[in-house]
Amino acid sequence: MKNLDKVYHYIFGSLIVVLCVSMGLEQRSSLLIVILISASKEIYDSLHQNHTSDGSDFTATVVGGLSAIIILQ
Repeated sequence: MKNLDKVYHYIFGSLIVVLCVSMGLEQRSSLLIVILISASKEIYDSLHQNHTSDGSDFTATVVGGLSAIIILQ
């Protein structure tokens, strides 16, 4: 179910943007938050042996955030 994991990352990226925008943040700031959260998660995963760090997880999360921004416009 590796592909399902990417779907979850995409959804969470979208949700983060929607949540940030609903709290009054600008879309650009919301995307920056998605990037920071996603990068932090992948760094955390790379530092822990029982986690798997995957650059495509980062990409899926950020693309989800970008998609939400496009939809919200």
